[in-house]
Amino acid sequence: CNFDIGTCAILHSNINSNYTNIIKTLGEEKKQAQNSEKKISGELKNMEGNKKSNKETLKRKKVAPKKEKVFNAPSLQEVLEFFLTENYLEKEGRKFYYHFEANGWKVGGKSSMKNWTAAAHNWMLNAEKYAKPKIPNSTNLNTHKDYGEPLL
Repeated sequence: CNFDIGTCAILHSNINSNYTNIIKTLGEEKKQAQNSEKKISGELKNMEGNKKSNKETLKRKKVAPKKEKVFNAPSLQEVLEFFLTENYLEKEGRKFYYHFEANGWKVGGKSSMKNWTAAAHNWMLNAEKYAKPKIPNSTNLNTHKDYGEPLL
């Protein structure tokens, strides 16, 4: 038969049983192929995932852990000595110490201080900027009042 298998199966009844067997076999092969493709794609995904995780671990291993210095808060005596050696007022040294002691030696209330001497120098530079200006007595008050005088 020069036609396709379906047409031959109709024309020749003995081929019909073979045709159904061929269709079943082809269907099973397709299912197996699909299952194997799923398995292969799943394995590829796992392999890609493993590659990524291996790359990530390699990247993580290359990065050296940070060695952060542990900040040791100075004592009041150390701060006062520092301010005196810098020819600055002891009162400002006390202000500096108590301000940062109250804030837990944090800069801006968030990050921990790394170098208190640098912060002290900065404190000295900005002390004049934040000093309260002395307001001169702009009104001349007469403390000796004569309430017997009429108001003008």
